Amino acid sequence: MDLKKLNVNSVYLIIFYKVNEKGEISEIPFSRFIAKLQIRRFHNMGYAVALSPVLLKPGSSISFGELPKDILENENFWKNLKEVIIDTAKLAEKEKVELFFVLNEPEVVLGLHSENITEKECLRMMEFARNILPEVKEEYNGKVGWHAALGGGLIYKDEIKNEHRLRCPLDLFNFSGYDYYGSTIIVTSDNTENERKLAEDVVKIQLKICNQSNASLIFPETFWKSKNQIKFFKFYFKNSKGRLKGSFITLCGFGKDEIIKIIKEIYGESSYNLTN
Repeated sequence: MDLKKLNVNSVYLIIFYKVNEKGEISEIPFSRFIAKLQIRRFHNMGYAVALSPVLLKPGSSISFGELPKDILENENFWKNLKEVIIDTAKLAEKEKVELFFVLNEPEVVLGLHSENITEKECLRMMEFARNILPEVKEEYNGKVGWHAALGGGLIYKDEIKNEHRLRCPLDLFNFSGYDYYGSTIIVTSDNTENERKLAEDVVKIQLKICNQSNASLIFPETFWKSKNQIKFFKFYFKNSKGRLKGSFITLCGFGKDEIIKIIKEIYGESSYNLTN
């Protein structure tokens, strides 16, 4: 598949790390090595590259999701997390990666998708986001982004005002110093009215965060449940009102012909590119 003919100019690569019950973090065998080979391959093909570490939960299976609370309360975990991020940033710098996301969907990993989320938990994540940034920038000279996950219990619908809102105060989510901010965009609903309203509100929240952070809006991960939901998925792009500076689309599940059709339908003539 020649993605360049579809005006695709960037790819997003990840390195898997697994967390154990003691809060120790170790690389999934060969994940870093494979990422390095992929970075060089795509650079040689003329693509810009984004890179991020991904944390996996303890257990026998390889699974992504919220870490147990005892791990999140363990200072050893936060120390190890910082080391993993800095180490990955060093790799990004060495390989001349164009964009570095400090972590894949921190809101999920750090327990902010629970409906019992507290302001203290939001503050903990934001303090980490602010403190890690200058250390990343000491090692990495490219663009830095925050790959958010605005979903789960983090967002609720105010039925009285008919509006989706963050459970934590919006002012807390200040990512000043980050070049890009944006959330994974998922379409799972078959209700056009609800999906349209959700898209409008979630993009509105992201734009407010971008404005107060002086960051550019980017959709770091976009996927949906079935090919029939493409029309719902388009609402997110429409509601970004020309403010979207880049987007990554998950190439899985539909096959070459369908992916080409999807990219043309969503991105069309005026593709959103990281290098705009």
